[in-house]
Amino acid sequence: MPEDVLRDVTNATMATMREEEARVPQRLSITDPDLVAMGGIGTPATATQSTAGDFVVTAEDLAYLNSKFPALQGISPSMAQKLSFSSILLLNDALVKSAKEVSKQDARQKLATNAEAIKSNPVRIEAGEDNRFQRLHSARFLGGPGCSSQIEWHKARTEMANEGVKAISPYDMDSVGSGGSTTAKGWMESHNPASPNLKLKQFHMANVGSSSSGTRRISLADGSTAMDVGDSLKEVTELEEFKNALATLRDAMHFALPWNKTIAAIQGFMRISSHCAKDLGGSGDRAKVLSLFVDHVLERNAANWCDGRDFLGVMELTQTWATWNGQRAQARGAQLSQTATYRKSEAQLKFQRKEKPKKKGGNNLCRKFNSAGGCPSGGVGAECKTPFGTVLRHACSAGNGKGGRCEGGHPKQQHT
Repeated sequence: MPEDVLRDVTNATMATMREEEARVPQRLSITDPDLVAMGGIGTPATATQSTAGDFVVTAEDLAYLNSKFPALQGISPSMAQKLSFSSILLLNDALVKSAKEVSKQDARQKLATNAEAIKSNPVRIEAGEDNRFQRLHSARFLGGPGCSSQIEWHKARTEMANEGVKAISPYDMDSVGSGGSTTAKGWMESHNPASPNLKLKQFHMANVGSSSSGTRRISLADGSTAMDVGDSLKEVTELEEFKNALATLRDAMHFALPWNKTIAAIQGFMRISSHCAKDLGGSGDRAKVLSLFVDHVLERNAANWCDGRDFLGVMELTQTWATWNGQRAQARGAQLSQTATYRKSEAQLKFQRKEKPKKKGGNNLCRKFNSAGGCPSGGVGAECKTPFGTVLRHACSAGNGKGGRCEGGHPKQQHT
């Protein structure tokens, strides 16, 4: 501890101790068992009594105290001879508290000094080989970048191809508790920051082992229009499933592209917003909506990578969620309104078809009445019905040359 700090602390503590000793003339007894248990400090053979009634610490006692209380090592023997044992203990407490405050300031100052030193003295990296397995280059073990994540993102964009790096899968995901939760399709897409096909459900444990080849293109003939066929992966439907899938995606991205902080930003937004509890707290499809939003963000970040723009950080994600969720609510409202209108129209059409009267001269004319054999129900004016109860009219069904029927009180044979 610096001498000036030690002097200030000592002076302030001694003033407090003098006031305390004046109020309590005798706090310790020469036969105090606590003193005897501490190794005989202040025993009758070595101690002398102070004017306040306490017992002064001897040189032998001070050596013992220094071994137990390192903060007292800066106290000179002559100063200790002027202090009582209880005053020495109070001084130790004050010195310890002061040392902690100085340590905090020293830590902040050390961090700032280290940062400036690292900026001013860049490390020269020797060329070497790296195969991402047993042969690892020493550059992998440098300290983490102190720049912003966006600077790191753009630097990676200039250093590698648009499609990222070659995908592999034998990462030690078990060591971080995420083993067995990533599909082969997930590993393929996570290595490519430009991929619009990275989806959260590819990191859902229920989909491991499923047919996860992703979206396929099927062409029926040369030159024909291709058709998209979706994959068969299960959707994330529960909130816990969503949390686990997102944590697995973050771990996978840490192994595949350690500089890519896009997933960490998504997870940070979810944590800060309590998984959008304000907007989706009572929703039964909360996990499904959050999964759709994550997929939307992944697609946005892929486009930003291709265009050389920043990825969506926590602040941008807050704005993106508000916009995306608002549009989703509007689209859902419009869809519900359209569905209600459609159902109403269907009901009206059904009612109109049911109540629509038969056209005069139409199918309500009895065909048997107009046949050669006649109708068994009788002639003109006879009551005639079909087996289903439809009333038929006994009238002429012959055409009248004007697009209608004769409908006279006779069979059509009379026109021949």
